[in-house]
Amino acid sequence: SQEALLNTDEGQQRIDDLVDSQGQKLRYKQLTRNVYRITSAGSDKDHQTQWDVVLMGRISREEKTDSQQKEARLTWLENRIIELKGEAGKQEVERARGDIPETEITHNITVGGQDTLEGADYFAFWTKVVLITAVLFIPVGYFYKEKSYIQESDTTEPVGEDSH
Repeated sequence: SQEALLNTDEGQQRIDDLVDSQGQKLRYKQLTRNVYRITSAGSDKDHQTQWDVVLMGRISREEKTDSQQKEARLTWLENRIIELKGEAGKQEVERARGDIPETEITHNITVGGQDTLEGADYFAFWTKVVLITAVLFIPVGYFYKEKSYIQESDTTEPVGEDSH
């Protein structure tokens, strides 16, 4: 079926009563139309750290396609995935295209890796980096003296400077 995943608020309401082995609440977040993430704070009991336990779920939806779409040429990326992963890559491409007999839900559980910025925090960080870099570059631009060199010259003196 083509039903959408629960949005972040609805998904969180569904799992509000669930806790991890440490007694911490789980967090649900819809990342894309077909991908969601459920996280546990882990043994340190702080979110967004290297000790978080993360379940990443992906829905591969069955799509009714006509024979022309099934025989559509593969993109360079799909060809590369098949080339590198072989049969597993071919199955991955078919799942992504919806060329599967029924809708599948797959998941992967990992520990760590949730110590990165997301959303507004991510953009705020890079905005600050760019602004600070621009401010620090002002003195460099002000004091920089351009020197031109002629490549065919035997001397290494800059053009336009007196050698006397």
